Amino acid sequence: MKKTLLLLALVLTATNLSAQKFDPNTRYRLVARGVEGMVADQQMYYYYDDVGYSTLSYHTEAETISQNSSQWWYIRRTTNGWTLQNATTERYLEMRQYHYSYNWEGTSYSGVEHIVRTNDTLLGDSAVWTLDYVNDGFRFASAAMPEWCLGVYAWEGEYGSSKQVTSLMVSWNFDHYVSTFDVYAEDGTLVTGEGMPAQVLSSMHLNGKTPLRLNSRNDCLVTMAQKDADTDYDISVTWDGAETSEAYRLEVEEATTTEAGLRITDVSCHKRYPFIIYDNSGENILSGALCFTTLPIAELNAENINGSAYVQGTFRLQDPDYAGIDTTYTALTKVRGATAQRYAKKPYNVKLYEADATTEQDANLLGLRNTHTWILDAMYVDRIRMRNRVCFDTWNEIDSVPYNTNYNQRNGTVGRFVEVFVSGEYKGIYCLTDKVNRKLLNLTKVAFNLDSTVVTPRGLLYKGKQWGDDTYLKSVPSSTLSTTVTWGNWELEYPDDYPSTAAWTPLRNLINYGKMSEARFKQNFEENYYFDNLLNYALLQLAYNLEDNGMKNMYISTKNIEKAGKRMLFTVWDIDSSLGGLWDGQHNDITADTTYLTRVYPLARLFSKNLLGFRDSLRQKWHNLSQTILSPEHLAEKLDTYATLLTESGAWTREYNLWGTACNLTADINDEIAYVKAWYERNIAYLNELLPELPTGLARLQLTPNATQGIYTIDGRRIEGQSRHNLPHGIYIIDGRKVIL
Repeated sequence: MKKTLLLLALVLTATNLSAQKFDPNTRYRLVARGVEGMVADQQMYYYYDDVGYSTLSYHTEAETISQNSSQWWYIRRTTNGWTLQNATTERYLEMRQYHYSYNWEGTSYSGVEHIVRTNDTLLGDSAVWTLDYVNDGFRFASAAMPEWCLGVYAWEGEYGSSKQVTSLMVSWNFDHYVSTFDVYAEDGTLVTGEGMPAQVLSSMHLNGKTPLRLNSRNDCLVTMAQKDADTDYDISVTWDGAETSEAYRLEVEEATTTEAGLRITDVSCHKRYPFIIYDNSGENILSGALCFTTLPIAELNAENINGSAYVQGTFRLQDPDYAGIDTTYTALTKVRGATAQRYAKKPYNVKLYEADATTEQDANLLGLRNTHTWILDAMYVDRIRMRNRVCFDTWNEIDSVPYNTNYNQRNGTVGRFVEVFVSGEYKGIYCLTDKVNRKLLNLTKVAFNLDSTVVTPRGLLYKGKQWGDDTYLKSVPSSTLSTTVTWGNWELEYPDDYPSTAAWTPLRNLINYGKMSEARFKQNFEENYYFDNLLNYALLQLAYNLEDNGMKNMYISTKNIEKAGKRMLFTVWDIDSSLGGLWDGQHNDITADTTYLTRVYPLARLFSKNLLGFRDSLRQKWHNLSQTILSPEHLAEKLDTYATLLTESGAWTREYNLWGTACNLTADINDEIAYVKAWYERNIAYLNELLPELPTGLARLQLTPNATQGIYTIDGRRIEGQSRHNLPHGIYIIDGRKVIL
């Protein structure tokens, strides 16, 4: 059946924003952004075996631009794109494919090269280009091969330099390749991007949300509230700018017109809705298809984002539950992680700032938390893209900060799944999360003396960055304390602006405490650790088999060494190597490995020797929580909820199409979810054997203020010199009876 495009009528004015952006009789220069020189029709020759081909040069001579040189081009509209004809040679710029095959010293080589060159005649679409305005510059993409575009290779180093015209994939983002151009008319005027497809698309808002291009077919992703999926969806269409709002019109297939705009019947996240945007002269500015998602969309824009230094750019989070155009923030961005930044899909740290790029700007994104520091977790190796989130959700259920905070005593991150675009390129599913930091844990700020010359650390936050005896809390990394933000395999997360020996002293003392005699270790335990916090960490470690933690990827903190003493709190971090998965994305089909728990020295003493009744308390708590928070049913509910969210939004299909081959994703996420559920059932059975249920009929002790009974641990050691009211929860022997405190 023939499909009909139903018109969204908008008032047209006499304003002429024709798609004919360039005057066909004006000559233009093409200057790669940030690279001195211009594209010239001066041939450079290359050879594969006996087959030669030519490509254009990038003219860099420092001379007055000649009116007759080959640096001038006519840019003219055709029925299906644009042509670039050299004003001097009259040759047309084109992109061609060359198939090569040759033998070199007994080895055969073959492949395809995409060559930029000029030709005397127009040869079909090879000499037709599509124009767009991206990242403040024009992009010339091949109409025949839209994933390839005109570019410049610009490299300068100690041993020479090179600047030449080349072909680039639109998706490439390498330092030495430039894919956008400044275009100058012969009178020296810089041509702007007004009226180009990207500019027009970015000015359009559907219910306040801006569609973003997914691919070279111009599939455009737009977010909508989850409640609107699979309903008759009404869309208000607005455009930026008073003139612009009356200069374009939108046609969407399968949409009817309403007084307010458009209505799509039974809108689906699994369909493409073809559209055309026209200007008021009737020219087709852009055609493509709308695709809907119920996930928020994060836009990160910056040049040359890397892992060594923050770069300035912008950040916007399109929240489908917010009715309006979302705020665009100035942002500093950096690739985060050590191993993770080597992957094709990068994770990012994002810091929000005021327009001056120096004043921090807090924002409560998606209702998670009011802060200026955020993480976009790529989850590249995780085959279900949710292990980290599921583990943190569970950790937040079983553990809390043992003192008041501004975040309901939360001791872990919160997060939401989003779809991410980086510099206009779709990157797939990420998890937007907050960070573990001083504010979350309510650590006391450093103190300054009156003239701010002396800084006294109070609240402290340490992070284990690598495995080693120092991160296992077994031995200090050095007899000399550090005055920098690192000491052995530890990092000082706060106060990182004021590293000092005073800031590292509490960690050294904690490590040395762990080596005390058994009697002193038990006697001083409550001065150094929170019993329930260590118990909860041990439970999560065993239940979900965390294999990349054990103090690496862990935080230790103390609220205030001046008031709260040296008592330290564990906070888990980066727990995607879990639930039957390894750090590299492979299956880890073994049950809970206790070595990841017992190599942490204080935990080894508590667990292996049952000091302070730790192992018995662990047994008791495991059998309580394995029926509730740590039950297979509770885990399955979390997995299914997130799997449904990712599937019904259409995001999983996009993620699979983009990354599936590279990281072993399944087309149906539930196939991998089934593996995790089955693994957890096996782990439950193993832990029931490792931590057998305690004998029934145990009495619960009611201590009187003057009670004088001798108290022993379950392994028969008498507890001396400590108030019974301050004993950690656990199993004890009192007057020959086992009791639970």
